[in-house]
Amino acid sequence: MILVPIYLKQRSSPSVLNTQLILVLGSSTILLTFKFFELAFSYKWTYIQQIPSKLAIVYLIALPSMPDSETKSIEPSRKTIRQESIASIIRGICQFIILQILFYLIPHDWFTLPPSLLSPIVHSIRCSLFSIILYLLIDFFTGIMFGIYSLTFNLHMKRVFPQFPFASTSLREFWSRRWNKLVQKPLHLISFVAIPNLINPTITLNNTTKGLLAFALSGFIHEYVLWFTYNVWSGKHMIFFGIHSLLVLLEVITQFPVKLNTLTGKITGWLWTTGVMLVTLPLFFDPLFEKQVNFNANVIPVEDSENVPNLFNLPGMLANNRSDITLLEGDIALPVHDSRTAYTPAPRWPNGIVPIEFDGSFTADQQNIIIGAMSTISQNTNDCIRFVWRSNNPTWLRIHSGQGCWSHMGKVVGSGSQDLSLQIPSCVHHSVALHELLHALGFAHEQTRTDRDTYVRVYYENIEVGQAHNFDRYASNQVNSFGEAYDYGSIMHYRSDAFSSNGRPTIKPILAGYENWESYMGRGDKMSAQDIKKLKAYYGCP
Repeated sequence: MILVPIYLKQRSSPSVLNTQLILVLGSSTILLTFKFFELAFSYKWTYIQQIPSKLAIVYLIALPSMPDSETKSIEPSRKTIRQESIASIIRGICQFIILQILFYLIPHDWFTLPPSLLSPIVHSIRCSLFSIILYLLIDFFTGIMFGIYSLTFNLHMKRVFPQFPFASTSLREFWSRRWNKLVQKPLHLISFVAIPNLINPTITLNNTTKGLLAFALSGFIHEYVLWFTYNVWSGKHMIFFGIHSLLVLLEVITQFPVKLNTLTGKITGWLWTTGVMLVTLPLFFDPLFEKQVNFNANVIPVEDSENVPNLFNLPGMLANNRSDITLLEGDIALPVHDSRTAYTPAPRWPNGIVPIEFDGSFTADQQNIIIGAMSTISQNTNDCIRFVWRSNNPTWLRIHSGQGCWSHMGKVVGSGSQDLSLQIPSCVHHSVALHELLHALGFAHEQTRTDRDTYVRVYYENIEVGQAHNFDRYASNQVNSFGEAYDYGSIMHYRSDAFSSNGRPTIKPILAGYENWESYMGRGDKMSAQDIKKLKAYYGCP
């Protein structure tokens, strides 16, 4: 069963299986496999045959565990089940409200910063907050869903988290009594029952070995989900669970913490458990922070990247010869009499409607390529932004074959035509048209952001003479990132060799773990997820 999503992942394109779907497939398949393990090793076949179909389906879809015994000795009354279900739903709603308060109070950018930009203490605190948020997410969702199932089917259900886990006074209490019961019980069955039964009588395993095996298996499962989602096997989850298994063993051998029945003993135990978590949680969350590339970010693979043209070095592209405009950063047109910069907030097209007109130089096939780029923008904004034929509109975007590829920033004319140049045939590519259309909608290059020096380094020694100004960055009041993290995969990002005088890189990523993005920058043929979010925010799209 675990191999099914692996097969689907390897056989499907990214457009069919995006990151979120992959994550859901990997996680849900593991949980479903665990439930079959529980059925196989916890109950007799005669009991399984007698399980009502309704109960079996609900168990596989949602129930955290089967009834505790085959006889189901004492069933709670319907009144008790109803009270517990309502309490579970109310608790879930309260947890959801707490989550929204946390999301409101904690800046999004702080959560998305790579670990290398934070001090170890601050990063540990962030990981602790992240773990609490993860707990609230799981508990609120399962509490509401299980409460609804319980009311619907009149079934007694236990909480996924039996107690608040972060009040634990020892690591063994945290992992054995307070953590996620959806995963904990099947892990115990596999480590203490299934695997020993498979290798018996060849090897006899004591409980200590079985416990270590449970931690190793948990680390492997987390690595599997990370690999399945991001194609990365970090090893840090294995190290995290390995350290915790050894510390739990140390607690058992030394009987530490001591005197847990006293206030001093409880405080000592809580400080010990909290301290271990603060030190080790970065191992658990670092792989997620390091790989927090955009969900749904559409960046073409490195091996295909040469198929995307270099916007600033297209074969046969002519230099701009118009006297009424000057080109900033290679492709942003500014009227020579206009004192504003391209980064003064650009005027939007009213209601997101952009009237267009092609001059007579484009063939039908060439027009279709450009219209395809327009369709990409409309589809990704759910038609909040639309391109329509000029008709009787007093202002329109005139797409013509000028000299080079360029566009104005936003809607800059009060009436009449606004030019966008796509030189034939050099500039008539989907990615180039998409890039210039986004300029026309008001968007700047990604690497001009105020915070760009945190994410990339500009190699001025490799830049063509007289072109260094194209790598300027702008003040926060001149360019708006809409709260989104720096996006190496943006369609609006320079290539690493933009304006290079010697073929060497002019701009490279500097964040640890992102070095390989040099081959991706400026080579995408689609809008990234952050491009879409920012465009929607700028035009007030739902």
